[in-house]
Order: sequence, then C-alpha cells, then structure tokens
Amino acid sequence: MKQYIIITILLFLTSCFNNRKTANNFAYQYQNRTMNQQIEYKLYKLANDSTLVYLQIPTQDFLPNANNQWHLMLNYQWYDLDKPKTPIGTATTQFKVAHSNSTKITLQYTCKLPLNNNYRLHVFVQDQNGTKLLRNKWIINASESKHNYLLTDLNNKPLFDKYVKENTIFRLQYQQQNTTQWQVLYYKSIKNLALPPFMEQSNHYPNTPDSSFITNNPVALYQTGTYLFTPINEPNTPPFVLVCTDDNFPKLTSATDLATVTRYITKNEEYNQLINSPNIKLAIDDFWLKHAGSTDRGKLLIKEYYGRVQRANQLFTTYKEGWKTDQGLIYIIYGEPNAVWIDKGTEIWQYTSSARGNLFFSFALKNTPFDKQYFLERSATYDVNWHDAVFEWRKGIIANNN
Repeated sequence: MKQYIIITILLFLTSCFNNRKTANNFAYQYQNRTMNQQIEYKLYKLANDSTLVYLQIPTQDFLPNANNQWHLMLNYQWYDLDKPKTPIGTATTQFKVAHSNSTKITLQYTCKLPLNNNYRLHVFVQDQNGTKLLRNKWIINASESKHNYLLTDLNNKPLFDKYVKENTIFRLQYQQQNTTQWQVLYYKSIKNLALPPFMEQSNHYPNTPDSSFITNNPVALYQTGTYLFTPINEPNTPPFVLVCTDDNFPKLTSATDLATVTRYITKNEEYNQLINSPNIKLAIDDFWLKHAGSTDRGKLLIKEYYGRVQRANQLFTTYKEGWKTDQGLIYIIYGEPNAVWIDKGTEIWQYTSSARGNLFFSFALKNTPFDKQYFLERSATYDVNWHDAVFEWRKGIIANNN
C-alpha cells in the first residue's frame, strides 16, 4: 500500500507541476555542457525588506566596445509562487564594465523583497556590443537563514562557491552588522553516505562538534571539514554552514577518495578489498578494467563516473560533500535528469528512456541540525530499477548517458 501511495503522489505532483506556471523545466542547471555558462546568484538581506542581489556572469562570449568595456543590459523579473502569472517586480538596467581577462564578472542590484515568501527569479543579460544573451531562473525561498550572511574575499567581493578551500582567507558578514567575532563549531569530514533509493535511511548527525573556537574577521580555515559560524553577539541565530575542502575539490584525486566513491556500485566484499588494499590506486585500476573489459572502455567509464562525482560536488555540497547527498547519489548513478520540476520545497527529477519509460525521483527540502538539504522520498519500488542501473555500470555500460 505504501509503495502505491508514493507512486500516486509522484504522478500527482508531476501532473500539478505540468499545469502550473511555476513548473518550468530546470534540468539545464544540472547539465555538464551548460554548467560553466550559467549565471550564479547570491542574496543578502538588508534592512526594511531590501535585498542585495549579486549575479556572477560568465564573460567568455562577450565583446568589448571601442572603449574596451563590456556594455551589458540586465533585466530581472520576480514572481511570487502563489501568484505565478504576473511579476511582482521587474526592471532593466545597464552596466559598463572594464574589459579584463576574467572569465566571470559580478553585477549587483538592490530590490524590495518580503522575506517570508517563495519566489521565481528570471534574469536576462544581453551583450550590447554583440548578440550574446544569457538567461537563468531560480526558485528561491527568501526566508532561508543563509541569506542573512554574505561570504566575501578580502576585497569584499562575494564568493559564490558552496565551499572554501584550505588556507583561503575570507570575510563573513551578517545582516550588514559590524560583526567581527564568530563562535565556530567544527566537525571533521561527515562520512555518512546516501543509501540506495529503495532503502529507508535515518540520517545520523554528529551529536557534538569535534572542537569549537572563537575567531575574528578575516577568517582562515586550515582543516577540511564542516564549520558552523554564529555571530558572537547573537548566539541563538541560525548558523552559517561552510564546508572546507582540499585544494583539488570538487575533483577527487587521492586514491582513498577515488576508492570511497565507488561505494555506490560495489559489493560489500569488493568495496572492503578496495579500500584496504596495500596499493589502492592499482586496485582501483583493476576494478575498472575488470568491469569495462578493455583499457579504452575503462578510461571512458572512469571519465564519466568521476566526472559525475565532480559535478555532484559542485552542485549539491551543503554541510557535506555533494557526492554523499541523496541528490548526488541519483546524479552519479543515473546522470543528468531529462527534466527537473521545482516548486516550494520540492524537486522532482524525471528520467526518460525507451527501455524503461519514465522514472521519477522526488526530493523534499528538510531541516537538518546544520542547514536545509534536499532528501529523497524513498520507496521499495526503486529496487529493481536501481539494481539494473548499477548492473549496467558493472557491465561497462554508462547508465543514462545523455
């Protein structure tokens, strides 16, 4: 009965999304070919319902004018998800930015935005010196506590990544207050991995931090792991969560990491042999060669599998690395979804193939002791399909190679 109810809910939600204007297909945000060409956004709440919006824009196709400037026209449109047909705010403005060798530039504007609503933001950037048009759209929950904070470099330029690397020096701001001291809780690398989608999972979070300390702006982190920052003068406010990684992240390079991420497609005994091998790198090579059947095929499998791991880290890192999350799990095994439907606190991913028809995964945005994260709505009905997808990887076939 539970399996039937879950399937019915998924079909009902998909039908609702297809009939709503909020149900735009967001799959392009997860596509490898477009990831580096997308606009990134960051919100920072100001006083009196004002919000500062930062946009990071790729510049590789923009043309400078005679004065060696990029001349850009920015148009944005805000929609309330409860009233999705008519924008609640829209404006067009122009920027002239000195041409440089930078591959990305940052623009900013301020808008009035009630803090407790859910919105859809559309952004269009037109190169006035050429014909290039960039566009993007996002579903935004303006009430999330992360928008109270702004992470910047030492020149006060916002940092858009979901993580910082070891030894990076940065500043952290809170609601435009002159916050100079932070109470910090530190957790070593959180190791719990997502389980297969047909298995129930109780997420076990560390009960106590591995250490705590007080620090001042600017901040430098010297150990990988998860850090929770709270303003020293507002100890009860929700914390800012930041993952500190090694220099190679989001790419994995150590033999131990390369072995660990095979957990999703290895059998228990096979996995234990891999991670306990006296020569892990050789054991990994042997693993892929065995399942690929040839060296060339093995290289192709390695490129695709670890490429998906890297993109999962870029896309889904929250309080832990992206590949360890539910969304990272599905992305690695099944690849880029063919369609992504997003509404208030819910994402539905759709995979379509001639062999299996339509497959849906629903993710719900839930609170954790650290921050909000999307969790998979699990069901025993995924059992057969999951094992088929893993079997394909183990037979040297790239699952859902879009």
